[in-house]
Amino acid sequence: MREGAIIAAACAHWERVTEYLVELAASVDPARWDEPSANPGWTNRELLAHLATGYMTRFARYRAVIDGIDPVQPDDLTANEENIGKWRNATPEAIVAELRRMREELTRVNGVL
Repeated sequence: MREGAIIAAACAHWERVTEYLVELAASVDPARWDEPSANPGWTNRELLAHLATGYMTRFARYRAVIDGIDPVQPDDLTANEENIGKWRNATPEAIVAELRRMREELTRVNGVL
């Protein structure tokens, strides 16, 4: 399989997975968003924020490569905590909108690589 076909297949798979996550998020009782998740120490809202923003550091690396800049290697754990903190009080709908925005942007960037 050619590299372009692999990237296209991965993007298509990610689109299906994120749409499933969007559907799953829509089905959650609003009263459960601030309850503990199956991940110890995180609420359901924080887990959704992690899933929605987990690719932000990778996106920054992609942009640097495309722009011809040496990509900075951020501490993923710190970046993750910062991303979750930014979205901790957001509505689930806003977090889902960010998930979709990141998916669209990463899909576009992957098409350039």
